Amino acid sequence: MKIAEPFVIVIGYDGSKQSHEALAWAIEESRYRNAELRVLTVWNNAPMAWYPPTLVAIPTFPGP
Repeated sequence: MKIAEPFVIVIGYDGSKQSHEALAWAIEESRYRNAELRVLTVWNNAPMAWYPPTLVAIPTFPGP
């Protein structure tokens, strides 16, 4: 007897109006289908050149 895999709906959410509408649809659809809902979000950090320098040379001391 084969066990059926659960039905999964995956949605990407970025805070835009369109992604909010897609999320609302996905919530309703997952309820209708009794499915698992996975919501993904990502972000992109600015390149390191945009940040102020934070690396500082640590002084070294002679050994004992």
